[in-house]
Amino acid sequence: MPWYNTTKEKNKKQLDKKAKTQAETILEWFQKNPKEAATPLEVQEACNPKWLTTSVRRAMTDLTAEGKLVKTDEKVVERYGKSNYRWTLNN
Repeated sequence: MPWYNTTKEKNKKQLDKKAKTQAETILEWFQKNPKEAATPLEVQEACNPKWLTTSVRRAMTDLTAEGKLVKTDEKVVERYGKSNYRWTLNN
């Protein structure tokens, strides 16, 4: 499911399409950078800084569940002094 309708939105088809496009863009970025490991915040900056971080996290979680990405054990300290895990393409 590319988008979770937790707020009971009416334009579900449009939002599904947008979420699917985000996931496709994120996967394409990892495919173009197969040796890169990146956090959701790094992916957001690389793909589209206007995207919500929560949307990027949702897409990366879904891509991980589909076996396309792998969450690594590597963490980096980012914004707000919080640690975030990095993901890579599942080869």
